[in-house]
Amino acid sequence: MPRPKLQAKAQVLSERESFVNDLWVKLHDQAHEHGMQVADQQHEQAMAQQEHQQGMEQQGAQQEHEQGLEEQGQEHEAGMAEQQQQAALEQQCRSATRTFTGIIYARRRNTTRGIVTRGTSTKYSRV
Repeated sequence: MPRPKLQAKAQVLSERESFVNDLWVKLHDQAHEHGMQVADQQHEQAMAQQEHQQGMEQQGAQQEHEQGLEEQGQEHEAGMAEQQQQAALEQQCRSATRTFTGIIYARRRNTTRGIVTRGTSTKYSRV
């Protein structure tokens, strides 16, 4: 084969090799880009899922906190109502004691004066 034909064939082979190498590099870069996009999407999806989970946990914690505050409020209200009932009962007892003491004192005073009270009738006795 003459030399110019060999050189032409070699040049064609060299161009084909260069073309194939360029094509391989471009395809490899595209495949790499696609792989990176898929990885980024998976990462974003995982992060969104994690944020959602954290939001749900925070919401649950917030609800538990609010429920605890509500229960504390109810317990406080019940305690206050019990204290008010106790105070009212004590007031009634003091009032009844004063009334009873007044009756006893009046009977003693009337007895020393000669007045005897039985039921609703009053009789005077001579002392």
